Amino acid sequence: MPGARRPFPPPVPLVRPSAVLLVVAALASAGCAVASPRCPPCRPCDATAGNPWRDAAQRHGFGASAVWSYLRDRYDADGDGRVTEAESGRERPAFGRLDRDHDGAWTAADFAGATRMSALIGALALERIAAATAPSAASAEGAAAEADGGEVWTAAAQARGFAAADVDRSGTLDEAELDAALARAQATPVEGVLDMPAGVRPFPYLLEAADRDASGTLRAEELEAWRATYVASRAAEASARAAKAASAPAASAPVAPRAAPPGVGDLAPDFTLRSRGGTRTRTLSDLRGTPVALVFGSWTCPPFRASAPWIRAAYDRHRDRVRFLFVYLREAHAVDGGAPMPSADQPLVEEPRSFEARRALADTCALELHFGVFETLVDELDDAVAKAYAAPPVRLYVVDGEGRVAYRSGPGPFGLRRDEFDAAVDRVAR
Repeated sequence: MPGARRPFPPPVPLVRPSAVLLVVAALASAGCAVASPRCPPCRPCDATAGNPWRDAAQRHGFGASAVWSYLRDRYDADGDGRVTEAESGRERPAFGRLDRDHDGAWTAADFAGATRMSALIGALALERIAAATAPSAASAEGAAAEADGGEVWTAAAQARGFAAADVDRSGTLDEAELDAALARAQATPVEGVLDMPAGVRPFPYLLEAADRDASGTLRAEELEAWRATYVASRAAEASARAAKAASAPAASAPVAPRAAPPGVGDLAPDFTLRSRGGTRTRTLSDLRGTPVALVFGSWTCPPFRASAPWIRAAYDRHRDRVRFLFVYLREAHAVDGGAPMPSADQPLVEEPRSFEARRALADTCALELHFGVFETLVDELDDAVAKAYAAPPVRLYVVDGEGRVAYRSGPGPFGLRRDEFDAAVDRVAR
């Protein structure tokens, strides 16, 4: 029944009436300002409907082409294959961020090739496999990569990673081989080398980036051609940034440094935020005397979604002694943002442009992740609380009864550690 609260676990997928947009929450407070003839009407979903954001992902596909498919269907009102600034309802620079060829419209050409996230995820998987084969070499290569911006990996490391994954020596790599090699590699920690975040399947991203013959498998020469192209493009971007900085006039005032997040023992920054229902507010300092677990995240962050079961399990163990607050943040991977990473199980969501739109997403996210049993709060569009806690894209804190930070996870998506979080909640619950 529409509006019904979900039991845990839920018997059927359900979307609350507040999450009434088909795909995007960006215009939830005003409806579809720019409707496409191919975009199904926005309406409440009934009890048999699936999640509309996830359904959109399954409809539009994977990768950069999925981003264009979604935006075209959503905003190309006249069906001419171009989305103008007026059709998009955006102003620059938001519109210009996606208009990569600067021709005044979004077209298929703006979304050709892999997304940047596809390149980063693919590189990370291969680096991690290579690191396990030669940890000492990985340390030296990691230092060189860090000096070059942290996004460049060597041909030698990639060749090692491919050889380690290609166990049948067929000269091609499929998803089962990559996943098995990654699991073996991540079973052995290597200092200074990052593991793949939970909830992210790297092989589809590698296919999008490097599978030139569309075979569904990867050859070493395909990966090397992709790596070389990516390194060259990043070098060109760095040169362009340097030239722009050199030609820009001097700033009138220095940019203020980003505030450091509160550390263990620090007083947790106070805040007052509205609930996902929008009917009440919650002030953190009002909860003094009770330990609080602060869970920061958004629906479009795959590692956050993957962590939800064990966060919920911690709540179930200590619900009578620890207060859990879920604070909904800016989208980690909005389809119209700087780092889209659409896939078959990744909800296609635009960055909300109103509090009500963000609230609608928070509502759906809380229920889909089974967080509806504890309180969900929504950060304002100025992201003030997220900044105070250095929370994006995902972060966990535990605050003791005196209002001081008892635990702070590492920054997401790599800093989420179930054992650490569980231990911290156990300590404050005693």
